[in-house]
Amino acid sequence: MSEKLQRTESLQPLHEVANGLVQQIGEQPQQRLDWLMQQTGESFGNVLLQVNSTARGVDKEEHVFDGEGVQAGTIDGSIPPDQEDKIVLLNGLVFTTQQRILERSENGEDPQSIVSELAVAIPTVINKLHLFADGNGRTSRVLRMVLRDGDQITPEKVEALVHKKSYEKYDTTPATAVETSVIRFMRSVNGASEVYVKDDVVDKHTFADEVHEDIIRMFPNIDPSVVKAYSDRSNFSETIRLLGKERGMDSISLSELFGKFTDDPKELAKFTATYRGVRKQRVELLIGGLTGEIPIPLSVPNKEKDISNWINDPRTDMGLAPIDPALIGSAQDFQIAYCETFAPQRIAA
Repeated sequence: MSEKLQRTESLQPLHEVANGLVQQIGEQPQQRLDWLMQQTGESFGNVLLQVNSTARGVDKEEHVFDGEGVQAGTIDGSIPPDQEDKIVLLNGLVFTTQQRILERSENGEDPQSIVSELAVAIPTVINKLHLFADGNGRTSRVLRMVLRDGDQITPEKVEALVHKKSYEKYDTTPATAVETSVIRFMRSVNGASEVYVKDDVVDKHTFADEVHEDIIRMFPNIDPSVVKAYSDRSNFSETIRLLGKERGMDSISLSELFGKFTDDPKELAKFTATYRGVRKQRVELLIGGLTGEIPIPLSVPNKEKDISNWINDPRTDMGLAPIDPALIGSAQDFQIAYCETFAPQRIAA
């Protein structure tokens, strides 16, 4: 079955699942917040399993988190955390969400405002985690629709999120500007920004699909996990910087490191553990940044250009007022503005 046909055949089942979740969660924003407060990592995970199995047309009773080793689409070519770490992060997402609900509710904030922001943060993290081998985007978009618009679900909205039509598609992709900001913040936190990584392994003129050949040509016995990690550019780079910092080095040569990884199992194990920790830390910071727990500044080379390209130009196309760039100062601000632009407009209650 083609992917397009599978998506089409999942429309009605997904609409039924969404409506079923609304009945379970409640149509009113306070009911949705109360539901989130009652969740555990396991119960919330079961909801994700239910939606994903429906999106993919697989047996609900036997479905599991099957995303081990899956590379996350085109966003920075990043490799998600290890599957074991994904479950820990999912639990952390639920806990952080509940803490934020308590804090904001005590401050008297409007329930719809709270749930609308969490309907950006939670699905974006789910999308980034890649808990499943397939259907992560559809799963996160259904979740976003139910959390934000549990009182306004229509078959047209389900079709838009499945086929990602036009602007009204409930997009939950971590925006490139957000990914960049999280990476830069992580490097600042880790104190490894100043370590220079000298790439003397891959020729700068090598085509992307030939990079692995360059590495294997120089190091025929190198572990395949290192070759795969090299393509995970931001996470790999941070890993190497941390290894350099640990050695007290201002710069570090990839050819020297790759030689050590090949010859010394302890050096390979150290790289593997550090790389795993970086991928986990990146999602931890994304959770904190998107929920507002950690203020991560929007740190990109050209803030106004990114805001124009990804937020205000689409808003202009749709006849919506642009957002003042001065109001978008954090990764959370950007992701909320981006996701709200690429979603159906809510009808005021």
